[in-house]
Amino acid sequence: MSEHERQISQFGIVGGNRQPASDLVTIIEPRTRFSPEARKGTLYIVAEADQNVTRGSTPYQLVTRTLQQTFYRDSSLSITSSLKAAIRAANKVLYQHNFSVPIHRRTSLGITCAVIKGHDLFVAQVAPSQMYMMTEGNFRALPANPSGNPHLLVRLPLPEQRH
Repeated sequence: MSEHERQISQFGIVGGNRQPASDLVTIIEPRTRFSPEARKGTLYIVAEADQNVTRGSTPYQLVTRTLQQTFYRDSSLSITSSLKAAIRAANKVLYQHNFSVPIHRRTSLGITCAVIKGHDLFVAQVAPSQMYMMTEGNFRALPANPSGNPHLLVRLPLPEQRH
């Protein structure tokens, strides 16, 4: 079986302005071949906030740290089960955070987690969240059409690919 080529390109849109990178993207790659990360695979976390990110990134950092720690510390050999446990734990942390801050500082996040382990791709999403994957030269949106109305889809210019 041929080796898959991973190309990662990130960008963010803040206040309608395109950014070359986003603080809401986290990639956790194995440090060594024998680290816990290697046993479970590479974890990609993308968060989408429903409000201005300038409120602070504390909720995002809490959620991301919880996702990462729970996913890699989970004793299950199932990547799917570990992702579910991580998402449940992250939801609890975000809920507790929101409960402890004033209403105007509460946050909701859409999260997409992708895990690549060998030739397998595992994806978990918590709405509102959108993911695009390129397969066989075509982009696929997950979910296919988040709004349910194809006329509302926004077409963005693709960032330049890094090789």
